[in-house]
Amino acid sequence: MSVNGVKRFIEVNLEEKGSLLDFFSPRKNLINDEWTTTTATPPTSQQLLTAANIASTNLNFQIPSISIKLDRDNYSLWRRTIISALETFDLESFILNPMPPPETLSTTEESGTITTTPNPEFIAWKKRGRFVLLWIKSTLSERCLATVARSFSSQHAWQALECTFQAQTRARSMAMKTQLQTISKGALSMLEYIERKRSIVDSMVEDLNPVSEEDLINYILNGLDASYGAFTSACLMKSDNATVDDLVECLL
Repeated sequence: MSVNGVKRFIEVNLEEKGSLLDFFSPRKNLINDEWTTTTATPPTSQQLLTAANIASTNLNFQIPSISIKLDRDNYSLWRRTIISALETFDLESFILNPMPPPETLSTTEESGTITTTPNPEFIAWKKRGRFVLLWIKSTLSERCLATVARSFSSQHAWQALECTFQAQTRARSMAMKTQLQTISKGALSMLEYIERKRSIVDSMVEDLNPVSEEDLINYILNGLDASYGAFTSACLMKSDNATVDDLVECLL
């Protein structure tokens, strides 16, 4: 189904379903020939973004699509991007520290009777929370959507993602640091050796674990064999302002 088709379908059925979140609940299938055959087809990221922005129509904002989609190797970068985007619209509390207003308001009449009515602020807060959940889902790769398939609040989805990816990210960072320390030049050409080290550093930057120029220089020098001993000693004694490019120029 096209994005416009998704939008028309949601607008027509919004009142009947009661919530946009119901469309994508794992407990409720979409019975529609265009969406399903025998089982419901999971919505795409673009469909989820369309649904989120329809949900926010009366909330006076629309968060645009972002190019980063959460996958196994970019959790740290994705996490920082999502928080920054939500902070722009003062929505970060929905994932970090939800503080819902009271669901109802109570008033005491002259007769002493207490009347309870729905709190408009809670209704608006709940709609914003649904929007945040749908938008977060729109930033996930298809294989990551399964992680939040049973999440019915933005905070629950956020916690599920953190539980899944934080440990993986730490293990990945430790493995890459070990590679930096242990990979030696060996039979590699000097260019291949340096590029391999740089590639690892680039991956660590994506995990928000940057390596300084000084540390990378040391990692490169420590992986050279004994024939470079004098050169290594001379480099280590040079100015602190030496860069990796300076080192590469000397080695090539």
